[in-house]
This record gives sequence, C-alpha cells and structure tokens, in this order.
Amino acid sequence: MLIRIRGDKGKYAMAGNQIAFKYDKLNCSKQIELLYKTVVSRYAEFWEYYKWISIDDIQILYVRVNPLPRLKISNINNLDLPKEIFNVKDIKSKYNSRFLPLTVDTRYFGSLVS
Repeated sequence: MLIRIRGDKGKYAMAGNQIAFKYDKLNCSKQIELLYKTVVSRYAEFWEYYKWISIDDIQILYVRVNPLPRLKISNINNLDLPKEIFNVKDIKSKYNSRFLPLTVDTRYFGSLVS
C-alpha cells in the first residue's frame, strides 16, 4: 500500500515507502487498526517533513500481490530433455542462478527503472 498526498498548489508527494500488510479474517480488526495507526503516523511524518500550507487529498493506493513461484535450478530435472543432447548433471554444475537467469519470463526481473 502507498499513501499519496496532494496539496500545496496541486503537487503530489508520497508519505513514506510502501507498506506491506496481509489481511487475515481471524485478526481482521487488529490488522485494520494497525494499518490505520500506520497511515496516521505517515501523515504526521509527512506534515512535519514537507511543511505544506494545505493538504487537499490523501490517496491510498494498493496493489494485490500474487507471488510468482520460486525458480530453482532443480526445476531442470522436471524437463524432458533428450539424454543424448543434454547432460543434466553437467548443466546443473556449470549453470546456476548466480550466472544465468533461470527463465526468460520478465515478471521475475521486476520493473524497469529509467
């Protein structure tokens, strides 16, 4: 979750960094109370840091995150590679995630920073 504040002649600014939270039906009210306290705290820190004359809007932006499955070099064992062409043991010893990406799926690489 991100908190974005608009004020001082239409300027936008973020109130701190991203806030992670997990919603659980069993502890719903405690989690919402903690999240509320975090938002109020961020607002106070923001006000102290920027010292704007006025604040017009406070926006709460959230993105539901679906974690990607963990990539492992051992996944190569699940592939049906022709034994005549590939030596799986040799590939596992020579190539690992420290040297080469394990996938070409760009979702695993994060977002482009320009």
